[in-house]
Amino acid sequence: MQRSCACNQWRGIACVAVAAALLGVAFATNPLVPDNGAWIGVSIDWTTWASVNDYVQQAEFQPTSYTIFISVPLDVQDQGLLDNVVPQIAALGGMAVIVAQPTYGLSEITTAAAETFAKIIEGYEEQGASMLIEFGHEMNGNWYAWGQQPAEYIKAFQTLSTAIAKNCCRSFMLWSVNTGGGYPYPNGTDIAKYVSASDFKLLDTNGDGSITTADDPYAPYYPGDDYVDWVGMSLYHFGTTFPYDQNVLPEAQKFTSTIFGTFKTSYVDYTSLPNFYEVYSAPNGTHKKPMAIPETGSLWDLNHLTGAAPTELQVKTAWWQQVFNIGGDTTNALDLSVHMPNLRLVAWFDQKKVESSADNDMIDWRYSASSVIHDAFVSYIGTKDSNGNK
Repeated sequence: MQRSCACNQWRGIACVAVAAALLGVAFATNPLVPDNGAWIGVSIDWTTWASVNDYVQQAEFQPTSYTIFISVPLDVQDQGLLDNVVPQIAALGGMAVIVAQPTYGLSEITTAAAETFAKIIEGYEEQGASMLIEFGHEMNGNWYAWGQQPAEYIKAFQTLSTAIAKNCCRSFMLWSVNTGGGYPYPNGTDIAKYVSASDFKLLDTNGDGSITTADDPYAPYYPGDDYVDWVGMSLYHFGTTFPYDQNVLPEAQKFTSTIFGTFKTSYVDYTSLPNFYEVYSAPNGTHKKPMAIPETGSLWDLNHLTGAAPTELQVKTAWWQQVFNIGGDTTNALDLSVHMPNLRLVAWFDQKKVESSADNDMIDWRYSASSVIHDAFVSYIGTKDSNGNK
């Protein structure tokens, strides 16, 4: 959406990128997109770290983006978190990915509420901040209060996007789905009886009178090109079979084939899924938006430690070698700089948490889980491509 303000250049970010570290992004024509390659980001537990700088010191590299989960409208606690963290991120030359969750219901995103939120974001911009606003993430899932309500979701997204465009220069809207594997959840279950009549018409994309895995898991929720600046997908490596709590190596090329709708094994078939990248991000696609992977990681279930192979290092290494591969095609991973050149941000979920999708087990997604895993991760993301770029 066109910004009404006179936008300045990004004030020289010092960052690590997949293909290059770049300076001077022009906001008026380029919503925080690097000229080449992709930014590397992290999602961390903000209760664990005294400051952003403390995290950077232990990480031994400086991420470009830092994810912050908050509710909209903002409550006192969440605004306090933003007030504390966003200026710190800006001071380090990074950008904040603010996951704005309509926890109190989509109907709460009124024009007035959106304006209030946008004014707060504008205030952070005045302190030098740059932000992606990821509103109502994973809205195609059924695990959040805003899930699988496409009509109301689109209205709320458009309302917030309009307010951000009106008030802000260096903040942009990110529309990010959950991977469509298993849609409409759980495991392709027909959800027709759970949705309104108006939403049913939107969700039954093939017109067969039911809402199943045969329907498009993305298109009904898309707010429109005028309101979306970035597109994205949450994409993790879980175990192979329900309840997906097995500590196993990811299948070859699982990362890209899930996005492309070509992933198929003896136990799962995602080949009915649309090619998300081709439709929403590819330069010759329909929407041509820069793409983010705002959340990714490889499952390590702390409730199922057997001491047998594979090790935690092997499981996580195999995944990040797919997620960050720019070193040429291999049997394990496609070169993202060739096959997904408009992938512009990848953020590792550097937290451990209980996962309902893994039988409510405690899952450690962190690359920082141990010094051995940390050192291997930092070494890998510093690898150079064939052109000598990091």
